[in-house]
Amino acid sequence: MSVPESPTSPGPWTLPRLALILSALTFFSWIAWLAYLAATTGKPIVLSRPQFLISDLDVIADLDDLNTPIAVVEVFWPQTEKRFEGTKLEVTNLAEVKDRGWDGPGRYILPLIKQGEGNYRAAPIPSSPGFSARSSGKPRIYRYNAHTYGQLQEIRKP
Repeated sequence: MSVPESPTSPGPWTLPRLALILSALTFFSWIAWLAYLAATTGKPIVLSRPQFLISDLDVIADLDDLNTPIAVVEVFWPQTEKRFEGTKLEVTNLAEVKDRGWDGPGRYILPLIKQGEGNYRAAPIPSSPGFSARSSGKPRIYRYNAHTYGQLQEIRKP
């Protein structure tokens, strides 16, 4: 003769088991979401803050190629140099950015350093602790888009 189960005995789906299943489901859903983001997100462009901190003139310009003057669309910093907007500037070392931000004709953000009256060069990335010297000393430009412009607005210069 078997003993009947009491109404208070735990069944196969106890509260700890349900909590474990819910936690595992949440964990694997989170991992799947991260995997999806890693697979679908492109490589973001990140502006070099030290490069912009040493620059004398930050402009947004249209570039047709690396051997012609740039067409300044907007002077971002300093605001006192708005006279350059709508003009063309000669940037002496622009050919050096061919593999460092150049992605064909279009609009770019350029940190520039003054070399003389009316002469500018693309600002190099200065040495930074913890980063290899491989990227230091070379200029870089950045494709203009909402993301890079937002980063530029966050850089506070003294």
